[in-house]
Amino acid sequence: MEIYGGIKTVWIIVLFDLPTDTRAARRQYTLFRKALLNDSFTMMQYSVYMRHCA
Repeated sequence: MEIYGGIKTVWIIVLFDLPTDTRAARRQYTLFRKALLNDSFTMMQYSVYMRHCA
């Protein structure tokens, strides 16, 4: 946790490796990815998402 101007800031980092070998697995991967994006996460690279919390 870092403090900038009296405000505590935290970064949440999500790293994952999900199977995508079947159609059902790809669908679950897509739903998980969309849930992260809907929760204000930003994709930094494939399977790596970050979100800033203050």
